[in-house]
Amino acid sequence: MSLRLRGYIYTLNSLLYQLVLLLARFEIRNFVARFALTAEERVTFIWNLYYGVFMADKQDKILVLFLCTGNACRSQMAEGWANKLKRDSIVAFSAGVIPAGLSTRATQVMAEAGVDISHQYSKHISELTGINFDYVITLCDNARESCPVFLGKSKIIHKPFADPAFATGSEEMIMNAFRKTRDDIKDFIMTLPEKLEEEIN
Repeated sequence: MSLRLRGYIYTLNSLLYQLVLLLARFEIRNFVARFALTAEERVTFIWNLYYGVFMADKQDKILVLFLCTGNACRSQMAEGWANKLKRDSIVAFSAGVIPAGLSTRATQVMAEAGVDISHQYSKHISELTGINFDYVITLCDNARESCPVFLGKSKIIHKPFADPAFATGSEEMIMNAFRKTRDDIKDFIMTLPEKLEEEIN
């Protein structure tokens, strides 16, 4: 393949990548409205487009779902860290069973660390039906809550982190709790993917 042709392909892939990001960020609302896609069909559409175009030659990457109750804070942080720090080996997603909306405090403390998660959104696990995850990592703190059950064939790992949403005190104290959870999750992400098999319950 000539260098010029490779350059054309690279440019086309780059443009398609930006299109996929745009579709994902706005949840392809106009497309959904026009074609009446269900949540599952929407995710399947985005995933097939992304995977077919960009992942065909990168099948050594593993698919990881970070799962917690509200998909508001911890799983959003984990998704952001994984896609920032481990994008060469991991494609990360997050979801919950009772989506509570993306936490503004989580977004703020991640931005402090140089990671923008403002484009992520809180989603129900059903929206990711059809994606065959290699690993599902539950992040709930069992002392305070019950983790959702994932019924797929993925390997399940439980790695609990304290939910900073339970933090009390001054605003600075609460923000420090968010920062601690952020940093704890980062430390865990830094061990991936090598430590995944060791963590399996």
